[in-house]
Amino acid sequence: MTNGNDKQAPDSPGTDVLKKITHLRSLLQTLPSSLPAQSCTLADGSEKTRDNYSIFIGFQPDQDWYEKTDDLPGAVTKVFKKVFGWNADKDKATTFLARGKEVEAIADVLQEYSVHPDCQGNIGLLDIWIDRMIVMAEETHSHPPKAVS
Repeated sequence: MTNGNDKQAPDSPGTDVLKKITHLRSLLQTLPSSLPAQSCTLADGSEKTRDNYSIFIGFQPDQDWYEKTDDLPGAVTKVFKKVFGWNADKDKATTFLARGKEVEAIADVLQEYSVHPDCQGNIGLLDIWIDRMIVMAEETHSHPPKAVS
């Protein structure tokens, strides 16, 4: 049973953020099959990753940035900027180049840091990336790449 005093802290991630992450996760899990898989298994049984989406598995924020600024959301954003190369314009979204667990891990990273106590003072930075990733995933669904024969 809850009472009127059980209000969410103003800077904590709300249900809107968590709903957006759930929506993003669904979009990423259903990216068009015409996209190549992010990783593939080689003849020797090892896995080869196609590009830099693998950074989201075992994700680490930019440690140099974090040590200099003590700004965890900024350190997370630095990595997203390295991968996606965007500044502030979410309307210039591109499409995903691959699909698979590495791409799907983007939603896990955004969820983990959206609820991280050290991110609560600046959750807006992460919310921007959630929105950007949704736009990018929706664009990928709307304009899927042609399958390579």
